[in-house]
Amino acid sequence: MSNELVKILLIEDNIELAELARAEIFDAFEDDKEMSIALDVENDFDRGYERASTGGYDLIVLDLRREDAAGDDDDAGQRTFTNIRGARFIPIVFWTALPDHVADKVKPPFVTVAKKTALDQVPLLIREAVKSHAAHAMRAIEASVSEVLRQHMWDELAPNWDEYSGTPDEASLSQVLISRLARVLEAKNNEQFTSHPHHRYVYPPAAEHRAPGDVLMRGGEGDATWWIVLTPACDFIPRKDGIPNAERVVLAAATPVEDADKYKAWAKKIDDKSNWSILRRDILTATHSRFSYLPAFRDIPDLVVDLQHLASEPISRIAEYRAVASLAGPFAEALLAQHSHYAGRIGIPDLNVDLIRQRFEASIEAELLAASAVDTLQPTEADDR
Repeated sequence: MSNELVKILLIEDNIELAELARAEIFDAFEDDKEMSIALDVENDFDRGYERASTGGYDLIVLDLRREDAAGDDDDAGQRTFTNIRGARFIPIVFWTALPDHVADKVKPPFVTVAKKTALDQVPLLIREAVKSHAAHAMRAIEASVSEVLRQHMWDELAPNWDEYSGTPDEASLSQVLISRLARVLEAKNNEQFTSHPHHRYVYPPAAEHRAPGDVLMRGGEGDATWWIVLTPACDFIPRKDGIPNAERVVLAAATPVEDADKYKAWAKKIDDKSNWSILRRDILTATHSRFSYLPAFRDIPDLVVDLQHLASEPISRIAEYRAVASLAGPFAEALLAQHSHYAGRIGIPDLNVDLIRQRFEASIEAELLAASAVDTLQPTEADDR
């Protein structure tokens, strides 16, 4: 990020300390070739929240204690932090004499803490947060989302409003816009044609009710089992009486990839290219066979879904499984299609290809003999004389 401008808001009610922090931050980045700093100071916590929520800043430096004539308020900064979290995702550096009060909120590099007596740590934490690219990514995402929605509303909704206005409620219009946004973002992702493991998951699941492609775990550490929901989404939709259409849920077992025989064969001799090719073809990239591979991400280990190892659970017992994640868009649909293809296959006797080969070879030999006979019967120049 060559000479990136980073906009910082410092919320500190002590004017003298705020000026000290401003000077320290500016001095730390004065000769920086990668980023330059624009820093605003707000001495009131409520106004600080209002400014932070507008989206004009890339990072917040936040004090905790409000010093007031009526008495100090140690929770003012925490309330401001909670309010900012409700409005925006933005990296925050707590600068406080009460670091223990926010120890449970630390999530480096997005939420970090520096003691009031360690002002020199604040620029370091700012730098770490900026290098995480979080603020840069959020600006790009917000701009992309805003552009897609703005363009679709002008190009599609505005000229065709009569067709959409039959159900002009907010939920219906939101569904239209969200569907459009999802397809555009999916198309951009598919242009790469490869994906990072986190592209496959919605983590944690976005809905409380279950859906096809949900990754479930049962048990605890040491005895956990993993399962993938295969029941179609329509079966989870409640009827008018509130009871779901499905009485049972179909689950496919998923086991650690280390337990797969083809992984074990490769692991014994990792330089064997043929074993790697088999593992890659039959498990890692399989889309039409018995197995499907799920890459490790967060709590989820590398898993192999076995479409031959199924379980049918009463829908009332699904609450006993912990929903860890959901497979994202096309990956959930692809797994259901793979299951349908595998479960719906029709077994037929194998064709005796040896007989076919013998027939092909006999036909070719006959053609060669016929061609040889024709060459033998052709007159030569000596015969003409």
